[in-house]
Amino acid sequence: MKNPRLRRALAVLTAVCLALPALIVVSPTSMAEAQEPVRPATAYTADALPTAQINGVVWDQAVVGTTVYATGEFTRARPAGSPAGSDETTVSNLVAYDLTTGELLGAPMPQFNGAGYALAVSDDGQTLYVAGAFDQVDGAWHNSLVALDVSSGAPVVMESFKPVFNTAVRAVDVVGDVVYAGGYFTAVNGVTRNELAAVDATTGATLDWTASATGTNAQVRALRVSPDGSKVVVGGSFSQINGSSNPGYGLALLDAVTGAVLPTPVNSAVRNAGQWGAILDIAVDEGGFYGAGYSQSRSQANLEGVFKADWDGNELWIEPCHGDSYSVVPSGGEVYVVNHAHSCETIGGFADTKVTVNGVTQTRYYSGMAFTNSSDIAIRKQGTGQYQDWTGHSSPDILDWYTDLAQGTYTGQYQAAYDIALTDDYVLLAGEFTSADGRPQQGLVRYPRRGLTTSHVPEGDASDLGLTVAAGSGVVTASFTPTWDRDDTTLSYSLLRDDDPNPVAALEVSDRHWESQTTRTLRDLGASAGTHLYRLQVTDPGGNTLTTDPVSVDVDGDGPGEHAMGALNLGAAHLWTMEESSGTTLADLAGNAPMQINSSVTVGAEGARDGSHAISLRSGASATTSSSDGDIQPFTVEAWIRTSSTSAGSIISYRSGSTVDRLLYLDSDGYVRLGVNTGQIRTVRSGAAVNDGIWHHIAASLGADGAMIYVDGSPSGSDATITTARSFSGMWTLGGTITGWPGATNGAGGWWNRASVSAVVGDIDDLAVYPKALSAEEIASRVAPAADGDTPVDPADPAEPVAARILVEDTFSREVVSGWGQADTGEAWQLPSWRPSSVDGSAGVIGLDQPGWTTTAVLPAVSTTSAEVTATLTLNEQPTGGGIYTTVLARRTDMGYYGVKIVTGSGGHVSAVLTAVSGGDEKALASAYITGGWTPETPINVTVSATGIDTTTLQATVWTGAGTAPQEPTLVATDDTEALQAAGTVGIQTYLSGSATSTTGELRVDSFSARDLQL
Repeated sequence: MKNPRLRRALAVLTAVCLALPALIVVSPTSMAEAQEPVRPATAYTADALPTAQINGVVWDQAVVGTTVYATGEFTRARPAGSPAGSDETTVSNLVAYDLTTGELLGAPMPQFNGAGYALAVSDDGQTLYVAGAFDQVDGAWHNSLVALDVSSGAPVVMESFKPVFNTAVRAVDVVGDVVYAGGYFTAVNGVTRNELAAVDATTGATLDWTASATGTNAQVRALRVSPDGSKVVVGGSFSQINGSSNPGYGLALLDAVTGAVLPTPVNSAVRNAGQWGAILDIAVDEGGFYGAGYSQSRSQANLEGVFKADWDGNELWIEPCHGDSYSVVPSGGEVYVVNHAHSCETIGGFADTKVTVNGVTQTRYYSGMAFTNSSDIAIRKQGTGQYQDWTGHSSPDILDWYTDLAQGTYTGQYQAAYDIALTDDYVLLAGEFTSADGRPQQGLVRYPRRGLTTSHVPEGDASDLGLTVAAGSGVVTASFTPTWDRDDTTLSYSLLRDDDPNPVAALEVSDRHWESQTTRTLRDLGASAGTHLYRLQVTDPGGNTLTTDPVSVDVDGDGPGEHAMGALNLGAAHLWTMEESSGTTLADLAGNAPMQINSSVTVGAEGARDGSHAISLRSGASATTSSSDGDIQPFTVEAWIRTSSTSAGSIISYRSGSTVDRLLYLDSDGYVRLGVNTGQIRTVRSGAAVNDGIWHHIAASLGADGAMIYVDGSPSGSDATITTARSFSGMWTLGGTITGWPGATNGAGGWWNRASVSAVVGDIDDLAVYPKALSAEEIASRVAPAADGDTPVDPADPAEPVAARILVEDTFSREVVSGWGQADTGEAWQLPSWRPSSVDGSAGVIGLDQPGWTTTAVLPAVSTTSAEVTATLTLNEQPTGGGIYTTVLARRTDMGYYGVKIVTGSGGHVSAVLTAVSGGDEKALASAYITGGWTPETPINVTVSATGIDTTTLQATVWTGAGTAPQEPTLVATDDTEALQAAGTVGIQTYLSGSATSTTGELRVDSFSARDLQL
């Protein structure tokens, strides 16, 4: 199977040199991009390189120096780019090509009269062992296993090595002077051996090592020796080894000297054997062994996917994606697999989907994937279907690496790749595929290490983005459907106006490709009146771009007012300001979903603020969008309403045909209700009525914390048990008919079992929808005095001081092996599972082991616009290279953050920078050197605050050692970066310079606290 001496690649990120000018610290590009990705990038790209081709199927590969050998069933080889029948060389089941160029080697290859199944390379790299179903090589007798001298480049048959197997060998490995073989033979050199044997690496003589694999359809399909040479791992379709079926059912660890069965506890969970399943491949590294399995009968074989076990045979993780797996290879913290996966839903991945290829609808299969090499995901039951339920086991997470290979037909199995191998610079796939990345490429293909070659652009054509542009009230809204990239997690989307190369708006999307169908929006708030052309440009981390054709739009009118800007800054997906004075269309300033009103809606009424407009609803009023938000949840809806009605009525709902959900409405007593369908109809009611004839702000949200209703900026009703709405794609409808009165439910006949009612009778202003559950602070920020001067809001008496609210306090006195756990006061910390972090009883620790990497620790439950954060930091060693950058985050949103960045240089100097990061761009607001000296283990004390929205005021005080804080702030600044004028969380972010030479550093956070300064 795999060459046990293939070197394993490590993920290396591009190093960035950092500089520290006299006073202002200019952050490196990597820091501007250092907002932590959802998942790390793979070490290799999914960009197929031109490679030699064959005309059949390749079963195995091995690398010797810069030569790749491939064996299987084929008779012709040809260069990359040549069609079948052109430029062909006659071969017979063995071929070689140059690893770095992909070109066929000119040396003649030995001719095999039967299939080659497996390859192994001697420890010194001089000998290549070929196993298969042949009995002649170059016309001489060699039964199922042959040795080739590859020391001179041209393989030469070694006639001194002549074992005789009575039938095929399917697996082979070599360590020192012993060659281990597995297959479905029963004798070697006339000596009885049942499917497993060991022979002398020089002569082929049978050795004493004995193990017997038996059972129906018993075959050994995979065999590898442990790195220390003490154990042999075997896999296949056998049901017993040495009479044992556990271990021994398709899998077992064997003693490398005696052949005795060793404890293999993982075999109690992974059971693949018989006629309908097997372990097809085994890979090994210092941390354990890996197996790839297939199953066509759950009763005989339960794993479609990959597993990992340690060298004591204990299960470490199970990767249970549905679809047979053929081959696996680890690479440090990553694992690469070839398979035909079609559903990874049980680990939060893609579900079964259909695609149309050449007019034929078929299941979408994935031919190559990558995973983390750790137990990151708790496997769930959802998506299990008729497959094995792996609930209670853990799985690695999916990484963004998906090969694009066309299924082949040679074997009649209609698969793509059957084998995978890797070197420091390439991942090598082989099988029966006929194309790669949409280009003809048969049987063999290479994928380079990231940065080795130029990668290709994101998937699809620019037209697939579906760019639409609309303008209203001075705002240009561009809507599009995100694309995806086969080997990049995050793509940047930039909206370009006219000929200006600088984007007017930008957005980073880290959705996985199966999540990327939700329409996204970018807005231009600064366009002048007139006609403008807009283009959307998609950029991957490698700088490759995909740009749409320009779309023209006419801009007319002034920009949005302060209240509308507040909604846009909070991330509104839709905002209908009701500023129309005529017509039948209500413009959507935030999205691309104008509402068409019916005759019972009147525009131009007096609005909720001086000079603003509203709409008036009569009985039967209705306004509906024509576009869908998909399965939008979580969500928030808000509106201003003025009514004196004592009749129930609908305000806004999400609908598809007769399906109604996410319904905000008034009951007959004037109370606000939110109705959702969670299998049964459930409602939440406000504690205050709003039908008193004055303007009220009402809002309702649904999310992980439950269903909430707000009246005039204050919480007024909640139910923590309602966290989801009905799953469907619909359209937002203002007003409209609802059947029956709120209260008694009848799930079979409709929403309620009384007569239907229509829209609420009254005035509506500034209706908005958000694709998230807004916080209480964000809802409160939306309340402003009504047009008639009345306001139901009762602000706190400024003469009565209110103590700042404690958000979090943490002394890290607990012990946590991975992550930081629960803060002493406040909620749980969130850190990436793939980065080293712990709590040792006195500090929260982050390992600084990867130059060029960022690690972020945040408290997702915190949400405020006025935070003051205090932290004490220490570093265990002197920084190297460009130093260590640690940012104490006073406000971190989905779009960026405010914080104070502490730069600790290799010379022992410390500086502080108040920084604003938005959309990947970093702005240094103020900076200073920190006096007092610093050495490793000296505390660095930090207090930073970010208060207010529209314009944010930032202050930071930084000092070293155990002394008291300075009387005056070290840094003060203000900033109005639009994307950051919203509530956010708090935390710590640290970045190790890409030029650092030490990987043993640690950041220790000895204490951390945050309070809300909003009184």
